[in-house]
Amino acid sequence: MTALVPHIRAMSFQRLAQSAFGRWLARYNEDRFAAVCLSVTAGFLVIALAGPFFALHKPGDLAAIELADSMLAPLSKSAIGDVRYVLGTDVLGRDILSMAIFGLRTSLGVAFAATGGALAIGCVAGLAAAHAQGAAAAAIMRTVDIFLSAPSILFALLFISILGRGAENTVLAILLVQWTHYARAMNAAATAELKKDYVAAARLQGFSATDILFRQVLPNCIPPISVILAVQFGFVIALEASLSFLGLGLPITQPSLGGLVADGQEYLMGGAYWISILPGSILLLLVFCMNVVGDRLRVLQSPLSARGGTC
Repeated sequence: MTALVPHIRAMSFQRLAQSAFGRWLARYNEDRFAAVCLSVTAGFLVIALAGPFFALHKPGDLAAIELADSMLAPLSKSAIGDVRYVLGTDVLGRDILSMAIFGLRTSLGVAFAATGGALAIGCVAGLAAAHAQGAAAAAIMRTVDIFLSAPSILFALLFISILGRGAENTVLAILLVQWTHYARAMNAAATAELKKDYVAAARLQGFSATDILFRQVLPNCIPPISVILAVQFGFVIALEASLSFLGLGLPITQPSLGGLVADGQEYLMGGAYWISILPGSILLLLVFCMNVVGDRLRVLQSPLSARGGTC
């Protein structure tokens, strides 16, 4: 009988988690437009993961390039085969849809890597500043203020010019720019949490500072950080696209949405709008949906919304 107790507790916790997520999802779906944007964002993630398996052309596959199919308009049929290009082709005869899928995959990959690193560094720095106080906290937060005093693109360009082009350097440059947003938010949330009674009780019981910060304070800081995460993720995608558009981000052999927009800008006046406009539309829609999702999360995390009111 005693062997069943852990199993029963696990089942109860699982049901509690499922019911809590279900209630949160029901509250989120009260805003139908935000629900649609969340579905679109999830759809982009699925396309980025599964799309390359169905793409006609792959980056760097020179054997698949057909110059006879160069600059074909959307829905045009290949000049040498039965293939129909849904979004047209570029100047090299590559399928725009395939390049957009790989560009979306690359942009999301860079965004996930940079955001994950920035989140980890920013949360640790914010917690450390909230706990340390004094000169150490001032040094951390003044560094954050310096980074936040200018547009992120300027610091990103500075780091890229020092590090050089490449996927790894682009991730590192964006990470060095973005960690300050999480550090500021975490510091504000952790400072407020450290003043509460449960922290004083934990200190009286002999808990270490590490246990208090990472096992008790950090979980209570997740809601505001999740809002910053959703909003900044879309900004990171736009920042990577900006760097690639300027020719300072990813190399030519590694397509991204910003790079695809840059590739077709010189052909816009000639009527070949699809080379730039279609990848740019995907980028715009993705960033817009991420911002809507972040705004909806902000509304759900507000105290008035938590009591069932409106914002």
